[in-house]
Amino acid sequence: MAGQDGAKALSLYAGLEEPRVLKQLELAHHLFVGQTAVTQGQYALAVKALETAADVAPDGSEASRALVLLARVYAERMKEPERARSIYQYVVHRYPDTDALRFARKHLPPAS
Repeated sequence: MAGQDGAKALSLYAGLEEPRVLKQLELAHHLFVGQTAVTQGQYALAVKALETAADVAPDGSEASRALVLLARVYAERMKEPERARSIYQYVVHRYPDTDALRFARKHLPPAS
């Protein structure tokens, strides 16, 4: 992925099925694949990459970024607002005082 060849990265990543192998990749690779997959309309692959990115390093700021991107994929591309809302709520509770929290709050409906 060093050459930023998106098509090749998507092809290679799509062939990875073993969770153990996926978790050996760096978080940046998962994010790159996730973002590239979204631009190519490969939403299932984007979901796989972004979920794995959040799992690889769950305590870092990149994990919260991956989750926000994941929620946006569900809301804007896959038209699954309930799933997106669930992810945004998780971000609000899991990542206090972050840009991800502020973004998630803006995209949650007001509390009744």
